[in-house]
Amino acid sequence: MVEASMKDLNNWITKTRERSMTAVTLESLLFIIIDLCAVTGNVFVCMAVYRNQALRTVTHMYILALAITDLSAAILSRPLSIGAAITGSWPYDHVLCTAQGTMELTLHAFSLVLMSFTAASRYFKVVKTASYTRLFTTKNTIGSLLVSFVTCAVFAGGFLQIFGVEFQFGPHFLCVPRLPSRRMQAWIFIAESTLFLLIPIITIPICYWKVYRKVKHHVTAVMPTLSRLPLDNTSRRSKYGVADINITKTVLVVLMVFFVLWIPLLIITILFSLGVYQPRWSHMLFDYLIFLTAASNPVVYGLFNREFRSEFCRIARLIYYRKNAIMPDVVARNISL
Repeated sequence: MVEASMKDLNNWITKTRERSMTAVTLESLLFIIIDLCAVTGNVFVCMAVYRNQALRTVTHMYILALAITDLSAAILSRPLSIGAAITGSWPYDHVLCTAQGTMELTLHAFSLVLMSFTAASRYFKVVKTASYTRLFTTKNTIGSLLVSFVTCAVFAGGFLQIFGVEFQFGPHFLCVPRLPSRRMQAWIFIAESTLFLLIPIITIPICYWKVYRKVKHHVTAVMPTLSRLPLDNTSRRSKYGVADINITKTVLVVLMVFFVLWIPLLIITILFSLGVYQPRWSHMLFDYLIFLTAASNPVVYGLFNREFRSEFCRIARLIYYRKNAIMPDVVARNISL
């Protein structure tokens, strides 16, 4: 996200100020709903890992880190944008604008890195099993998380500050970098896009596609043998059929959500960086997609994971029983189901 043309910015400011009360209400309400969904979903992911020791695997450590990252954005940054959407301007000081812009850049980049690590860990676990236990140890995982976060923070904060990059409000409800020259704009955009956009966009689909092919090949290979088993072993046949269906659903959902959210974001970012004029709805689409990235990850990595889904149900029942003041023995009996 880099400097937009003055025409683009002025058009966005004018259109934003001319909004009707209905438009202000609808736009702000949609931001609030998405942010509440992001907070709720990511809190559920964190609670699930905290409550269930079986979920504390290497792959789930990346998912937990992603949930904490999205939760941080939803709590610390997005409410500032909601306030700006309601007022139609930046009602805070420039320090908060710089803080939000730096935070958004850091967390966006870190989220994409975490999604890439999650895809890579699943790839090695399924396709390169021998290398998985050597590469994805707890120590290596924690180290990769720390190094990745520091790299993202240095690039978003320190690197931009070194070159005198400031942040401005508009033409988004998020503070974005304003670069001093077109040449610097091009170099920073190339570095940012390569490290934090292009590599994940290439890595994630390839990893999940290879996981799908491996599982599909395995199921195809064992099904002829299973088909010769007695009828009382049909459960084993159905097990592989269900596994094939589940991995197919998961891969399709991950890829669909990733491309629906991040490809439009990449396109809008490229146009924005080149100073190409865009209507206000394009910038609004960008803002909503940014909000949705934090809300979609609990769905993709949580609800489509059987272990997480089961723990979500137990947490939901616990909340329901406590809210309705049901006796502790009833709660314990139902939570254990």
